[in-house]
This record gives sequence, structure tokens and C-alpha cells, in this order.
Amino acid sequence: MVIDLRELLEAPGEQRSYDLDAAFPDLSGIELVSPVKGTLTIRNSRHHIVIDGRVRAAIHQECSRCLCEMESELDVAVEAFCPVEITRGGVAGRLAPEDDEQAALFGPTRLFVDELVRQTLLPATPMKSVCRDDCRGICAQCGVNLNEENCRCPRHPADPRLAVLRDMMAKISTR
Repeated sequence: MVIDLRELLEAPGEQRSYDLDAAFPDLSGIELVSPVKGTLTIRNSRHHIVIDGRVRAAIHQECSRCLCEMESELDVAVEAFCPVEITRGGVAGRLAPEDDEQAALFGPTRLFVDELVRQTLLPATPMKSVCRDDCRGICAQCGVNLNEENCRCPRHPADPRLAVLRDMMAKISTR
């Protein structure tokens, strides 16, 4: 999705609002469950194009404890800006990105909304998610999901280096 900013570049002080309700097929690393919804306000502050808004998305993830599939809701503030190149007549001519991040978001007179959504959602995506607060995870020995059933593995496997101490304790407790 691309927004043409030519009219806005020619009108310092003006702003435009856009509603988002779109599926973004390739957000590299984020698997969307439903379309991204939100609003963007784009303002020409004479020397910069300033973008504010919010985006909401449901994403598909895997629980980091039990490895079951789950959905997470993200609701993230959008903030971006790009300097504007002023022509000799004092009119904004085109956008002048200062770094690679801005260059990925803005063309000379366009905003690449797909990239803006990706750059907004990717850092907001939790690195480790859990399906619920009391998730017990999986057994490290047999791999059973402890939320669904109990395993029969010994809780604390014996360290062979402590076998002598275990034998001594067994002799003391039988006296």
C-alpha cells in the first residue's frame, strides 16, 4: 500500500487522516491472523512530514514454554517523520530521507505503508510469548506438554557424582 503525498507536500500546515484495514502479505517474520486496522494522521509541518497514529493486529505465535500455537493482539503507536526538501520558491518539493530507515518508508513523494506497518509491529512483537500465565511448559526429558498431562519422569534426576552422598543419607535414614 502506497500513499501519494504530493498534495500534502504543497500545503504546509495541512494534515490528512487515513483509516487502515488491510492485509499485508509479507511483513517478514510476522504472521498476521487478520487484517491490520488502525489510523494514520500525516501532517506537513513545513520542514517535515510527521506521521502519528495507531495500528492493531492479531498475530500468530508459538508459546515459548509449551510450544502450542496461539494468537496475540498488538496495539501499537505509530510515529515517523521525514525531512522535506524546500525548493527555491519556498515550496516543499519532495521528501529527503536522512537515513536508511526513512529511505525504506518514504519515496520522493510517497509513503510506503507496508514498510511503516512492518517497522512498527516487528519491534512490538514479543520475543517470548506464553499461552497463559500459568503455562507449565514441556517436560525436558520426555517432551510431554505438562498443561495437558503429567509425566512420570523423576522430578530431579540424580546426579551420578552425588551417588555416594545419596547412599550415606539412605543408611542414616534407615537407622
